[in-house]
Amino acid sequence: MARDHRLTGLWVAVSVLFGLFIGAVAALLKWSDSHAVAAALLTGGTACGGAITLALVVINTLRRGTP
Repeated sequence: MARDHRLTGLWVAVSVLFGLFIGAVAALLKWSDSHAVAAALLTGGTACGGAITLALVVINTLRRGTP
């Protein structure tokens, strides 16, 4: 049976938006805790990258399925 991967692009877009939201919240929390803006941006970027990486790993794992 052929696998249908037409929605993979949609899930990647959703995971990127999820990562951006997580990064923005992390940066806002860091900045509101009286830290410098540069430190808040680094924290937000790291959180965004980590969330996107985790989401893409989950997507790839679910795409493979069972043989």
